[in-house]
Amino acid sequence: MDKTTEFINSMICKQKFGDEKMEIYAKEHYVPIVRKDTANLLRILVSAVKPKNILEIGTAIGYSGKIMLQAYKLAHLTTLEIDYDRLQLAKSNLSRFHKRIDFHLCDAGDYLLNCDKKFDFVFLDGAKAQYLSYLPSIMNVLNDGAMFVADNVLQDGMTAGEVPTKHKLESTIDRMHKFLDMICKSKNLQTTILPIGDGVSISIFNSNIS
Repeated sequence: MDKTTEFINSMICKQKFGDEKMEIYAKEHYVPIVRKDTANLLRILVSAVKPKNILEIGTAIGYSGKIMLQAYKLAHLTTLEIDYDRLQLAKSNLSRFHKRIDFHLCDAGDYLLNCDKKFDFVFLDGAKAQYLSYLPSIMNVLNDGAMFVADNVLQDGMTAGEVPTKHKLESTIDRMHKFLDMICKSKNLQTTILPIGDGVSISIFNSNIS
């Protein structure tokens, strides 16, 4: 971690948000959750957009879901998780928000293909190798003006070639390149990529551009 990132994170940590118990659990049990600077960005984006309907792909233990629900008190969260045990823990961690959440134990690809709802905000933090295959279906569930945020797009420097790609991740990195290429070239998305956390892409959707 360079000094600039270290300084920024030290400033962010002065703000009281997140859930320390969940952060400790995630670290001790090797559960991937958003990094602190990414969590802060997510909190600010949801606060600014004020989405009524949020779709989260990758519930894990509910950490990012809690960040988003706290950021906008009128938001309703639909969250997808394929791991039963993690979803049960998320339900416990988010018990006070249950009236504002729909939990789905499912394969995200299957859910997206059959989804007839539209969302104002989509947070993609599921299987990184599936980002590319999810993209067409995600485009179909976005309201005009919706924000689409994807986490971990830089893959610890491997996507940009800053560090060598691990052999077992070559296919994932190749697919991440294609995902980023598609969202940056899409006429229906205005996209930026930020080197925050493990890399975050932020897109605004407009269906009227062809």
